[in-house]
Amino acid sequence: MRVSYNWLQSFFAKELPKPEKLAELLTLHSFEVENLEKKSGDFLLDIDVLPNRKHDCLSHIGIAREIAAILNYEIKNTKREIQNKSKIHPVKFASQLFNGVNPVKFASRLFNGIKIQEPKLCFRYIGAIIQGIKTGPSPEWLKERLEVLGQRTINNIVDAVNYAMLELGQPLHAFDADKIEGVIMVRRAENEEKIETLDNEKIKLDKDVLVIADNKSLLAIAGIKGGKKAEITENTKNIILEAANFEPVNIRKTSRRIGLVTDSSLRFSAGLDPELAKEAMERVINLIIQIAGGRQSEPFKDFFLKKRKISAIPLNLKKINSVLGADISRPEVKNILTRLGCSIKEKKGNIFLVTPPSFRLDLEIGEDLIEEVGRIRGYDKITACPAKVELSDFPKNETAVLRSRFKDRLKALGFSEAYNYSFAGEKEIGFFGNNRNIFKLKNPSKPEFAFLRPSLLFGLAAVLEKNLKYEKTLKFFEIGKIFCQKEEEKLSLATASLDWRESQEAFFELKGALCSFLESFGLTDYWFDDAFSPGDQFLPGGFFHPYQASEIKIGEKKIGLIGALHPEAGKEFKIKGKAAFSELDFDLLLNLVAEENEYLPISKYPAVTRDLAILVPIETKMAEVADVIENSGGEFLIDADLFDVYQGKELEEEKKNFAFHLIFQSQEKTLSDQEVDRLMEKIIKALEENPAWETRK
Repeated sequence: MRVSYNWLQSFFAKELPKPEKLAELLTLHSFEVENLEKKSGDFLLDIDVLPNRKHDCLSHIGIAREIAAILNYEIKNTKREIQNKSKIHPVKFASQLFNGVNPVKFASRLFNGIKIQEPKLCFRYIGAIIQGIKTGPSPEWLKERLEVLGQRTINNIVDAVNYAMLELGQPLHAFDADKIEGVIMVRRAENEEKIETLDNEKIKLDKDVLVIADNKSLLAIAGIKGGKKAEITENTKNIILEAANFEPVNIRKTSRRIGLVTDSSLRFSAGLDPELAKEAMERVINLIIQIAGGRQSEPFKDFFLKKRKISAIPLNLKKINSVLGADISRPEVKNILTRLGCSIKEKKGNIFLVTPPSFRLDLEIGEDLIEEVGRIRGYDKITACPAKVELSDFPKNETAVLRSRFKDRLKALGFSEAYNYSFAGEKEIGFFGNNRNIFKLKNPSKPEFAFLRPSLLFGLAAVLEKNLKYEKTLKFFEIGKIFCQKEEEKLSLATASLDWRESQEAFFELKGALCSFLESFGLTDYWFDDAFSPGDQFLPGGFFHPYQASEIKIGEKKIGLIGALHPEAGKEFKIKGKAAFSELDFDLLLNLVAEENEYLPISKYPAVTRDLAILVPIETKMAEVADVIENSGGEFLIDADLFDVYQGKELEEEKKNFAFHLIFQSQEKTLSDQEVDRLMEKIIKALEENPAWETRK
């Protein structure tokens, strides 16, 4: 928020510190001043008001109150009397006002009253009429104050309304009274009802939007933007002023839904003190009569529908000093809280009963008040001291250690870690079909976050799509929670390349990395089973290639799934290259790795390598061949690695060739060529028992 130094000075009889010093004080005690700019004989402070203080500090008076508390200055009396001396007689709320037209009429010649149809969305509504005004340019002093803040001046009425909002933080609105037909109503819009705003933009609304309307059409989107119908022009003679307090969540949702963010919507979305509406109305009436003439024909009408109850907060002096780690005296605490506008009753035993001012909506519990005492006094005044408790070694967390080792190993294999949101959209959920175990959010921030994610795979797919614009080959992993049948933790891997021609290249690349990862943690008895069920929780329907996907098992335990990306899914996720994914049950993996493993020393005797090629029908799976080799190779066969799969013109149609590296080694002696040859003959004999298989010698 941009604040004028000269305007702030007008609230104080004492001279403020120089702008640079004031910016430093505000940064130390309240909010960061992001920029200080000299402009037209003034200084602008660009202040980053924190979200919990936007209800009272998006205004000059709000920042002035902060300065007064920090410097222990007194603010001038901000109460303004209405210049025509008319008395204020707010109409007390009566339930019958919601059933028909307000029986107390403002000026029957102008309009017929106010009707509030949505009291849950409008806590307070004040209306006032000023007749006989003269619309024209604003006086120079008013123009200067607005223009130095970057505000465009329009005319004296609109400028006065904007000035009061920037001064006090309460949005107001002025209608041309002669253009209003019948009753002013605070109601919900009809579905597809349209309004033309002051910026000549036509907006279609729905029933969740609160509007201000008369009997014929819409006058404004409540709390956000005025409409064209009752716009103030140079011909305006009579005006109706509005000061209201709207329910903040509805304003925030409406602003987001229609894509319109204004100074008013920002303030109403933060929530405002209902008491502020009356003060702002008094101020703007006084200002308009001062610069545009006219008179307030009748007392303004005040419908105060939901008053805020402010409760006293008990506060213990010992707790203040314990939390802050300081030694603050009772009088100093009382002085600070009083400077902040709180009223205090002292009780026995160092207890205060503190009632916050109505404009401090954020002060609800004792810890809020303790924080206020600390920041106004200055955190720099809290001296460092040694810890009063003994420090001991933190017990070793084996799960955290293993998690870290998993990440280190994957990074060593060339994978980068990804972090994604725990949400998914309709597109992603479509791959799971009608799964009742998928959880939908009641109030998603956007359609892409409508569900809790049932898999990590979709987030990694989006990561690949974005990064393939910059790199030809990618490897990513993610460890995170998914939400399907229950909350579970998964480890997912993804590889992709623009250079791979076939999806099987992506599949085998990822499979090789996964095997290396598992084996590095002593998990060597894994195997790949393609006979998985389509309803398996690891298998999002249609995400994987139907002929290049397998369950990963250790014994009979399923630990995950690996597969090449289905071409149609690749189009859906806009992945141009070939990609493969794997998702593992992280908790199960942790338990398996944490189990006691048998140590086997590395053999001191040399290994002997043989290559073996076998011609098989095209539908034969590598695992079938590997199983025969491993079961017939005996104890000296320590590894059988597939290093090539060939299909080409040189082979018979519907045939393919597997090529394996076989490694033989003994723990007790050096194997002779004759011993290895006998083992190879045994393996070949076992393979050729299948008449459709042919070993190539």
